[in-house]
Amino acid sequence: AIFFIPVILATGIIEQIDISNAMMESMESTIDTGASSSASEIISVVDVQSLFTNMAVGTQLVQYVVQIVNDIYNIVNRSGVQMLIFLAGLQSISPAIYESCTVEGATAWETFWKITFPMISPMILVNSIYTVIDSFTSSSNQVMSFISTVYEDTASHSREIATAMSWMYFMIVILIIAAVSALVSAYVFYQRKD
Repeated sequence: AIFFIPVILATGIIEQIDISNAMMESMESTIDTGASSSASEIISVVDVQSLFTNMAVGTQLVQYVVQIVNDIYNIVNRSGVQMLIFLAGLQSISPAIYESCTVEGATAWETFWKITFPMISPMILVNSIYTVIDSFTSSSNQVMSFISTVYEDTASHSREIATAMSWMYFMIVILIIAAVSALVSAYVFYQRKD
């Protein structure tokens, strides 16, 4: 259940707060006023940038490190459903299979590659498709934002143009999903029940 927290936090009010960046502004104002000692101990991205700059590290490296740190939040925020799917897949593997591997003398490496990985390969396919769909339909996607902007424009024929762009975007996404599905499903192991 704890793996689903990023998905819960990404909905509703928290998403709006994240988009408007209100939390960051309130933390910065608290730090600027010095209202509390604990709030002043919070390290912001600006502090990290100035730390690396004072260490005489190149600006390219500083920007790269700051971008990675910023992306960690997005990765954790978008991976709640995938973690639950993998967890369900791992729990669906019978402990008797692992026990028989231990009795036969298989190492942990062999057990992972011969048992665990093939058994969760259908979940890898589902997660791949889910991730592609999620990335193409997220609110941070520039194409989706552009289509929404054109759709909400009050000019004549803007809704027709936005609808046509949406259908073209949908077809491109379907083609990419088909390619990912074909690529990943070639390596999926399906257990036969004879």
